[in-house]
Amino acid sequence: MLDWLSGKVPGGFPLLFFIIVSTNLALFYLYKYSRLFSKSSYLQKLNKINGAIISVYVILWLLLRPPTPPKALLFLPFQVNDTVDFAYSEALEEYIGCKDIHGYFIYPWNNFYKTADPDSIGIPLYRLRLVQKMEIETVLSGSIHENKLELFIMQSGIKISEDQSRLKSNSFMETAGLVLTILKSKLKIENPNSLCESLIDDKQIRILSEAKQALAGESYPVHAPQAGEGIAAFDGLRAEIDLKKGIQELKRKKKQNEGRSSSLLVAEDNPYFNELRQILKPYQENNKETSEMNRILGEAYLYEQKYEYAEYFLKKALMQNPCNARVYYLLSFLHSSRIEEMGYKSRIPLLELAVRYDPGFGEAVHDLAEEYYNSGTASPVHSATIKARDILQKYLSFAGKDVEALGLLAKITLHSQRYEEAIALYNRMKQLGADKAEIAYNLGVVYFSMKDDEKAEAYFNQAIEINDYKDAYLYLGMIYKNKNDFDRALYYFRERIKRKEGDDDQYAREAMLGVRIILDKIAEAEKEGKVNSRKNKS
Repeated sequence: MLDWLSGKVPGGFPLLFFIIVSTNLALFYLYKYSRLFSKSSYLQKLNKINGAIISVYVILWLLLRPPTPPKALLFLPFQVNDTVDFAYSEALEEYIGCKDIHGYFIYPWNNFYKTADPDSIGIPLYRLRLVQKMEIETVLSGSIHENKLELFIMQSGIKISEDQSRLKSNSFMETAGLVLTILKSKLKIENPNSLCESLIDDKQIRILSEAKQALAGESYPVHAPQAGEGIAAFDGLRAEIDLKKGIQELKRKKKQNEGRSSSLLVAEDNPYFNELRQILKPYQENNKETSEMNRILGEAYLYEQKYEYAEYFLKKALMQNPCNARVYYLLSFLHSSRIEEMGYKSRIPLLELAVRYDPGFGEAVHDLAEEYYNSGTASPVHSATIKARDILQKYLSFAGKDVEALGLLAKITLHSQRYEEAIALYNRMKQLGADKAEIAYNLGVVYFSMKDDEKAEAYFNQAIEINDYKDAYLYLGMIYKNKNDFDRALYYFRERIKRKEGDDDQYAREAMLGVRIILDKIAEAEKEGKVNSRKNKS
């Protein structure tokens, strides 16, 4: 509310309040003590000056206020008899994507598909409930049965339009054209009857929709579109596939070369990144590249640690599409000085925009929650902790199978000493097939924090038994140290030290400290025993 009242006026609403109070006090002083004017003159001046101050502020607010953010427009899949078909969503995006829709941005259907539960995506009611939970403002969907199209539009969960039409055929592009004609009376669309230069046929729409579904499901399409045919949609998707393969190749080499200098790894050419640049080169030369093409180029350069190139292409992508959530997310990985040059104080505002334009963007939600949490004091009542917890809970209300987000929420909940909630979250992760050794270890940490050493010991032993979980040894050492079982404590501390990973291994250092403390206690006990023995002899 305060931000809205302030607009972009320097000083904002608090300054307006200060000026009004100061002016009123000054006028009251002049009237009461200096007697420069009468009571009626004082009240008249008071009204005029206050009115002038508020009028100037209102004018500034109207001139400087930020523009109203566009609303998301999502084309849900059409229900065709008993099946769900995303090809219609793809056709609508291709058909309408090149037109100016005032006050709206197109929320990519494949992002929605990636967020949705694959086992439930075919259920119409599930899709509508998911949209409501994600707070996507405007949704268009329909069903086709025996060439009869039923179309409806929803805004903020309320149906605002329902139309029926007879189709000449089940052509994706013809259906998209008909839908656009219906939409023009509901939404402000420029040139609604003109075709886009990049329009493609039904067969190509089918290939694109199936390929996007495969990529959203973290797999590669069986029938991948071929690059080099001059079709922008195909070349962009082919470049996206090469980007994903290039990232996988980079991770594979990094795993192979653990211990080598990272600069040596980056210096090696990535054939997939080189290939995607070749695919997109003709579009760059003719200034016909799309926002997604520039985003792909920027992301590839970001992984290659060529930050100047990455910044150039990502900024270009943002100019073409200011509502591209992936671009905001990638920009957040640039150096803080580069982020500040763009007018952002930290990663947080960029991540907030990424989540604003794609509420189901799991990586952005996770990073934003982590940034919120790290900016606070880990106190359960700190505003940063509450923000982190709230954004994760909101996201998990519709993406409850995201194990990484569950893990972060469980960690925050544990550090906030909400132990029962943390146990429930770790058990939920276990049901979703998360790493059993890690879950056992984390449950051990929870029970250790609750001072329930018996249950903690059982879970730490379980973590070691499943996958020799190294940090479980440290906790077992601490449990036995607290029991004054020094022999077993020394054994577990030394086992953790054996598994040391570099000089910055914090838990290995804690294990070394544990060994020193125990050895000091043993030496002290032996010394005291010898003294007592001498006293007895004497």
